[in-house]
Amino acid sequence: MSDLERKTLTVATDRRGFMKTAAFGALAVGGLGFLRPQIAAADSSEWITVTATLALNPDNADAAIAGLKEMTAMVEAEEPGVLAYICNRGVEDRNEIMFFEIYENQAAAATHGQTKHMAKFRESAADFFVGSTKISRYERIGGYHR
Repeated sequence: MSDLERKTLTVATDRRGFMKTAAFGALAVGGLGFLRPQIAAADSSEWITVTATLALNPDNADAAIAGLKEMTAMVEAEEPGVLAYICNRGVEDRNEIMFFEIYENQAAAATHGQTKHMAKFRESAADFFVGSTKISRYERIGGYHR
């Protein structure tokens, strides 16, 4: 086998391995709904990360959870500039709700607050939550996601 044939075979094998790995990664990550396809195209230097922590009103916890599920589904369906929008419930403190959000840029973050589904959710928030909301904003330094 010539050097050219050996190099061609190596490149073809590497390419097939890469494609298998890429296909598996796309299935494992995108196929499970964790990341949207446009996340790879987004300029991560402009990403805005937000965390928000709220306390559930124990008297309305079930209604609040239903409202949170509805609202997060609307964000996913209607806001392409929101790259991640994950609502979590505390394991130790079941009344603690924490959002982890990643916006493609400042414009996407601003748009999020002006949507109809957020306005609807804010109307119910007084019944769903008690105390104050802690919101923190972050700029990306580095890191990765799977």
